[in-house]
Amino acid sequence: MLGFKEHGKENSTTVLFVHGSCLSNWMWQPQIEQMRNYHCLVPDLPEHQGSFCEKPFTISNSAEQLAELIRKKAHDKYTHVVGLSLGGQVVIQLLSIAPELIQSAMVSGVLVKPALRAKLLPFVTMLCSPFQSNDYFLRTKLKQLGIPMMYFNEFKKDSLILYGNPLQRILKENAEFRIPTNISECPSRLLSLVGEKESRFMIQSCRDIGDAFPNSQACVVDGMKHHWSFHAPALFTKTVVSWIESKKLPKELRALN
Repeated sequence: MLGFKEHGKENSTTVLFVHGSCLSNWMWQPQIEQMRNYHCLVPDLPEHQGSFCEKPFTISNSAEQLAELIRKKAHDKYTHVVGLSLGGQVVIQLLSIAPELIQSAMVSGVLVKPALRAKLLPFVTMLCSPFQSNDYFLRTKLKQLGIPMMYFNEFKKDSLILYGNPLQRILKENAEFRIPTNISECPSRLLSLVGEKESRFMIQSCRDIGDAFPNSQACVVDGMKHHWSFHAPALFTKTVVSWIESKKLPKELRALN
């Protein structure tokens, strides 16, 4: 079973957060702190920090294990789900295999189209692998990602754990993911988001996800980059809560045509 953290078990509404690649459950700390009225489940995906012994990582296997976690730990075996990047891909796969477990889903920065940059990333990462334990290299990488330096120690742990083959596997899965063919039958509400400053492939992917799901909205978030849960944690959390509660979305979100 996946390693996970649980917060607010006494609260009635369960929300499952799924982290991005090369990160782990710590990335959701700002959201957990701001959502104390919710029952939050925060797992680590296979081969990541708290689930390192769950091998090998695949998006399909990750979705199956998340479904198992929901059945065992979510109140009434029913949950809202939030995923960023790789986590968003896993959420979409989860919606394709177990939609009955998902009340609503929100994903951001999810790639579902062929992109040369994504295909080259495993090779670039392999070239950089000798520096994965170098603090200067990791601090530079953290800064480029826009993740606050307060998370450096956790980020370094993830980098060391994923060194070598696990990272190559994860990046390959990320680059090759496509929208499941049965997703048009999914009844769950889905909000697909992308930062305004992300690549055109990511923006088109966001639009494609919105088109594929029958009960969805696709929006661009003004001024935001890929890891906007760190750049603008209050806005990210407000968006999550608004979607969960079926309230009006923040004004920073613009519908994609």
